[in-house]
Amino acid sequence: MKYTGYSIIPALILALVAVPMIALAAIDVQLDVGARGEDVRELQAFLAKDVSLYPEGLVTGYYGTLTQSAVERFQCQEDIVCGGSPAISGYGRVGPQTMAVINAQMGTPTGTGGSTDVWAPTMSDDEIVTATNGATVSWTTNESARSRVMYGTVWPFLYSTASFGTDTSYDLAQTIVLAGLLPNTTYYYVRESVDIHGNVMWTTASTFTTK
Repeated sequence: MKYTGYSIIPALILALVAVPMIALAAIDVQLDVGARGEDVRELQAFLAKDVSLYPEGLVTGYYGTLTQSAVERFQCQEDIVCGGSPAISGYGRVGPQTMAVINAQMGTPTGTGGSTDVWAPTMSDDEIVTATNGATVSWTTNESARSRVMYGTVWPFLYSTASFGTDTSYDLAQTIVLAGLLPNTTYYYVRESVDIHGNVMWTTASTFTTK
């Protein structure tokens, strides 16, 4: 058989052109470095449509540093945020606002179950009761939410790896008990509340000192 050198090229072009035509589903959860799953694949497929955002174009289902860099470029391009860190400003993570913009460009609603709610819970000031080896942190939210307190003896810390306590009930009153702390030690902590649609609100870092 005579090889002309042309038979492979049309098939390759068709394969490359077909990628952007894949129908994308809405991203229903917030995503950060280390996340895995179908929502990450949807995010990567969306970003891969624009080689200036995501030149690597890898759709692996794992949210690594390449995906984070692509999200940062997207956020800058869309004037969402263009500096800071994932933990403080949301730069490089898919939070409520970034998720809403991505889903709008996909032509799909945002939020779990197709909800268009992109508003994170509003959090009141907290009350803290400290003990020798622990602390109790309490606050309220304007909508039902589950909550978490991340903490450590140094600042800044990574939200994804910091020690934490949780209140997993969806309600308006958030109470979290932190146990196993060191006595007479200053801790930095950040509060987090998440509504049923995955919209999250964080506070700035504060401190408390055990007895």
